[in-house]
Amino acid sequence: MPGRALSKRVKKHKANKANELRLRQAAEEYRLGRDSYRKVAARYPGVSSSTLERYVNGKGQAMLKFNVTKQKLTPTEEGVLVDLLLESANRGFPFQHREIRQFANAIQKSRLGSDCKPLSYFWVFRFLQRHHEQLGTHWSKPLDMQRARSLNPEAVKSWFDLVKKYIVELGIDPKNIYGMDESGFPTAYGGKDRVVGAQGTKTQHKQGGADRENVTAVVTICADGTSIRPLLIFKGKNIKECWTERNAVNAFIATSDRGWTDANLGRQWLEHIFDAETKEKAQGQSRVLVLDGHSSHYTLDFIDYARKNNIILLGYPAHCTHALQGLDVVCFARMKNSWKQKIVSFEENNMRKVSKSEFTHLWTQAYLSAFTSETITAAFRVTGIHPFCPEVITDVQMKSSTTTSIRGSFPMAQPSPVRAVIAVFNANPPTDFAISPSTHLRIEPTQTPTSTTNENIPPSTPSQKRG
Repeated sequence: MPGRALSKRVKKHKANKANELRLRQAAEEYRLGRDSYRKVAARYPGVSSSTLERYVNGKGQAMLKFNVTKQKLTPTEEGVLVDLLLESANRGFPFQHREIRQFANAIQKSRLGSDCKPLSYFWVFRFLQRHHEQLGTHWSKPLDMQRARSLNPEAVKSWFDLVKKYIVELGIDPKNIYGMDESGFPTAYGGKDRVVGAQGTKTQHKQGGADRENVTAVVTICADGTSIRPLLIFKGKNIKECWTERNAVNAFIATSDRGWTDANLGRQWLEHIFDAETKEKAQGQSRVLVLDGHSSHYTLDFIDYARKNNIILLGYPAHCTHALQGLDVVCFARMKNSWKQKIVSFEENNMRKVSKSEFTHLWTQAYLSAFTSETITAAFRVTGIHPFCPEVITDVQMKSSTTTSIRGSFPMAQPSPVRAVIAVFNANPPTDFAISPSTHLRIEPTQTPTSTTNENIPPSTPSQKRG
């Protein structure tokens, strides 16, 4: 199969490398002392006798060496950046052009100082062309649903190769293997259940909060059956004291404009919660943090802090968390069911939705019932991370996919689309995490499926298909 056409700049770069190689070979032959400059140069296309003479006498330099003197980063610095890009992409966190430029600017400032001129928009293009043999750009857009209905075998294999390389082969202790996920929890139940009402009515209304608001929970579990304190993110500007009361698990409390996580909160969570809560337990050993690919999880600050503090980040393939992420498959499934029971019972008894001042108390009760040592260890076991077992993803789960059905983001194949595993109730968790400069930066620890009915169907008719 033919490869991708090379750009004119890449072709020129390859031609310059070939010319430099011929020039070096010609110089080596001349130094043997057998022929003149003219005769030696004639045997090497593109090498003139005058150029060869200057090169041998040290009065000239090859074009590639000359171009190196004009580069913003040194060859060593660019080599470090290439290694970083490949390592991050292999772990499921590929960089975009903007992020590459930001990281390169940081490298340049560390050598020249903060007053140096930032790199231009086109620098990344030239950088990628210089290293086209190692780096390539690819669209990360998911493939259409008709061609990737389920898990993709190639993506699953890539994922478990990643787990094997960074967990099994490195001998990471279970006490240092962590999984993190976030999910939205509504303050009122807005789902639909099959209930009994008067015969002949199309809709049976039920008391509940239609004006519900989501609170985001960031939860982290460990393969040894433990967990670290969760983080609750409320929508608002400032933390109110009543939100922290009756906090059974001593959860951290934070706020943001939308009640979602963002780049600022993600970075703070990594340093002030995850690192602070797990560093002593690790005793200097590497920690692996497995998480999905939300933008708040792989900013430059997030990745850089992890690298400096011996935290290995592994990112799930896109749209595979419904089968590969233990928190989704086991823990949050049980948690959502427990939370539904809590808020439905609260609404029936109080005839209103749960207020923010009551949320923490109810949520931590549901958390304690769902996040037990048994469910946490099961989350890692049934997804094949610990104990390591790629066979947990069966052929039946990947029935609709083939290894040729998708070739995703650079350089790791990604499957699409997401299919729901647990539909206990319609929580509508956020999927778009906007970066908000006004996010409240203070993090404080404290001590559905729809049923359809038809009025003309007799009572003995089985339940209709759920939408």
